[in-house]
Amino acid sequence: MTMIGSNDIVSLYVGYVEERGGKSRPVLVTEANERNLSVYRITSKYENKSKYIKEQYYKIQNWKEAGLKKPSWVDLGKIQNVKTDAATSIKK
Repeated sequence: MTMIGSNDIVSLYVGYVEERGGKSRPVLVTEANERNLSVYRITSKYENKSKYIKEQYYKIQNWKEAGLKKPSWVDLGKIQNVKTDAATSIKK
């Protein structure tokens, strides 16, 4: 397995905030060690968000180079801690 480090974008299963379930989605790694990752969610949903929510988003300038499929933003509203083995790299 490739070592995951800070500022990497990886894919992992993330639970939904308002309902049960979840999906595999890209996240930005802020801290990484052999067992755990601290990550922020990445979203492509921006336009219909409230002003308050938009203020918590940071636009990814080079989203294609980051391996993302469409323009995306980092959701800085909540950091999550996950197990390292749950993530897979999506970088090219």
